[in-house]
Amino acid sequence: MTMQVDLDAHIVALIRDKVASGRYHDPGEVVRDAVLQMDERDQRLRHLQAEVAIGLEQIERGELIDFTSELLDELDREAEVNARNGKPIKDAVKP
Repeated sequence: MTMQVDLDAHIVALIRDKVASGRYHDPGEVVRDAVLQMDERDQRLRHLQAEVAIGLEQIERGELIDFTSELLDELDREAEVNARNGKPIKDAVKP
């Protein structure tokens, strides 16, 4: 499918720079990559918003845990055990 889009000079220059760098074959490839990255970002944002909604619901139900140094130590220990056992890290807690 072909699409014609008007872009401001700054965006055109960025696209040309990306192609000139050799990382991309043509402007279409730059745009495809940008749109796919934008879609991935939107998916991560939706997931994060869902996780926040869960947390807010837990707060409303009074399901709170005090964040203490003891809790942090316990979480560190759990993370070390999980890492040794090859347990995957949940996407929600990855940086």
